[in-house]
Amino acid sequence: MNHATKSPPSGARTTARAFFVSERLNTSGLERGDVLATTPLAFRVNENGVAVLFRYGVVVLIGLNALEEEEFLRGLQPRMTGAFARREEEIATIELGSDREDQIPPGGPICLQSLSPERLILIGEALAKSVVLARHEREVASVFDMTEPFARQLAQNGRIRGGRRAILKHIGNALLVRHRVSGPSRCRRNPTSSGTSRISSGSIPGWRTNMSSGSVPNR
Repeated sequence: MNHATKSPPSGARTTARAFFVSERLNTSGLERGDVLATTPLAFRVNENGVAVLFRYGVVVLIGLNALEEEEFLRGLQPRMTGAFARREEEIATIELGSDREDQIPPGGPICLQSLSPERLILIGEALAKSVVLARHEREVASVFDMTEPFARQLAQNGRIRGGRRAILKHIGNALLVRHRVSGPSRCRRNPTSSGTSRISSGSIPGWRTNMSSGSVPNR
């Protein structure tokens, strides 16, 4: 069966958006006839859209508008475990150019020769790692915000208000964040000497995560 995704004309642009929605996402039973991949699970949505789902709670939607994205995410809510009250988002622009190589020029869109399933899944994997890193960075920052006054009190007074209970609470928060950060968020970066990175199997070299929420990763 031919699973090639219909590509728009050269120079056309589309959007890929990653949503970190929950601690876990149950993808069992979502396999269907138009599946593009099983690990991660990827399949077509509507005419030209593609969804890439990750069990660690990330959904990447490519080629959908805002209303289609919200409708798709609502349909996944029963499959979410530990849904986040505030979801993290990352967005990237993809530009089709059949006359140039697959690459990520600095400050520009992701350039692809075609919107083949393999290329789109690779983009989905990179965006998924980026959005997980963004959330973890925010969680680490929140722990530092809590522990800084704690450390200052210890330095100045040799004790803190709240005693042992407060100390254990801070330690627990730090351990929880460490556990989350050590999960599926590893991303590697390997820029070429020319400053322009090319897309290769397994990762997107040159992808540099912008940690602010909802921001576009630097490419």
